[in-house]
Amino acid sequence: MQINKVSHSKDLKWVIIFVAPTLIGQLIFMLIPTISSFLIGFADWNLFSAPSFVGLKNYKYIFDDPLFYNVIKNTLVFTLFYVPLKIVIALAIANLINKKIKGVVFFRSVFFLPALTSMVAISVVWLWLYNTEFGLINILLSYIGIQGPDWLGDGNWAMVSIIVMSIWQGMGYAMIIILASLQNIPTTLVEAANIDGASKSRIFFSIKIPLLTPTLFFLLITNIFYGLQIFTEPFVLTKQGPADATNVLTTYMYDYAFRFQKMGIGSAIACILFVIMAIITFFQFKFDKWVNYEV
Repeated sequence: MQINKVSHSKDLKWVIIFVAPTLIGQLIFMLIPTISSFLIGFADWNLFSAPSFVGLKNYKYIFDDPLFYNVIKNTLVFTLFYVPLKIVIALAIANLINKKIKGVVFFRSVFFLPALTSMVAISVVWLWLYNTEFGLINILLSYIGIQGPDWLGDGNWAMVSIIVMSIWQGMGYAMIIILASLQNIPTTLVEAANIDGASKSRIFFSIKIPLLTPTLFFLLITNIFYGLQIFTEPFVLTKQGPADATNVLTTYMYDYAFRFQKMGIGSAIACILFVIMAIITFFQFKFDKWVNYEV
C-alpha cells in the first residue's frame, strides 16, 4: 500500500511538472489580461497618465455612438455568411477527395496550403488580385466582356471581397478536419447501405452527415469565434473602409485603444465582444440536440 502511495505521488509530481508551463502561460497571457481588460473598461486611461475610475461612462459612450451599431452589423454580416459557406464548401471538397484515386494527396495539399500561410501575406496577394486596373480578377472578367467592380473601394463589394478571401484561406483547415472524420466513419455502415441499394446522396445525407455532426458542431463554434474576432482582413485590405463598410468590432476596438489612445473605451469594447461570444456559445450548447455523439 505504501508503494502505491509513493508511486502515485511521483506520478502526480510529473503531471504537475508537465502541466505547469501551460497553466502558467494561460494565467499570464489569458486570465490576467482578461481581468485587466475588464477593470480598465471602467477607467479613463491613455497609456501615459494614471488611469482614473469613470464607472459606466465608457459603456455609455459606446452605446451612444451610432458607429457602434454599424460595426455590430458588419461583424454579424461577415460571420453569418462566412461560417456556413466555409463549412459547406469544405464539406463538399472533403467528400470529393475522400477517395483512393491517383493524385488525391496532391489536391489535399493544395487545398490545405493557404491555411499554413500568414493572413497578412495572403491579404497582400489578394490586394493585387482585387486591384481595379491591373488585378487578375478584373482582367479575367474583361476577357468575357464583364467590367469588374472596384472590389475594395465599393461599399457594396468590399465585405463580399473579404468574405471570399477569408473562406479561401481557412477552407483547407476545415476540410482536413472533416476529411479525418469522414475516414473515421465505419465502412460497415456504408457497405450495408450499398447492399440495401441506397444511392450515394442517400448515404451522404443519412449516414455520413449524422456521424459528422460532432465535427460540424466543433467547426461551427470555432468559426463563429473567428468571424466575430476578424481583424487582419479588413485592417490590411480595406483599412475598415470604404466609409466604415468593413469596420468590425476588433478594428473598432483597435482604433479606440491604439489610434485614439482611449484604452478604457477599447477595453469596454473587448468586454462587449466577450459577452456576445459567451451568449452565442451558451445557446450553441443549449440547442445542440442535432449533434449525434453516438455511432
